[in-house]
Amino acid sequence: MSLYSRVDACTSWTTTASVGLLAVIAAVVSYRQIHELALRQGESELGAALVPLAVDGMIVASSMSILLASQYGSRGRAERSGFDGGSFPCEDPHNQELRMRPPPPQCRSREISTTS
Repeated sequence: MSLYSRVDACTSWTTTASVGLLAVIAAVVSYRQIHELALRQGESELGAALVPLAVDGMIVASSMSILLASQYGSRGRAERSGFDGGSFPCEDPHNQELRMRPPPPQCRSREISTTS
């Protein structure tokens, strides 16, 4: 094993250990703060125990999804289905068929009355 390989392995291990330690510290602090907040707001003991797990779990799941997408260059299901627009199909600038039809209700602008 060359010197560079050992340095790379050591750097990789140190980085992984540091990130893991920081993640554990952040998880403990986050759990305690959200648990205390939930109790103060009148949540039951069980609810106060589950709320921080749900919040932190969503953060972990979202982070892993972003990491996977960045590793594989995917922009999600819309890219795989051929849809390249925004939130609604009516926003797809490349779809000629959609431009010929009137927009669906969710894509129409709504007039907002300023008088009550």
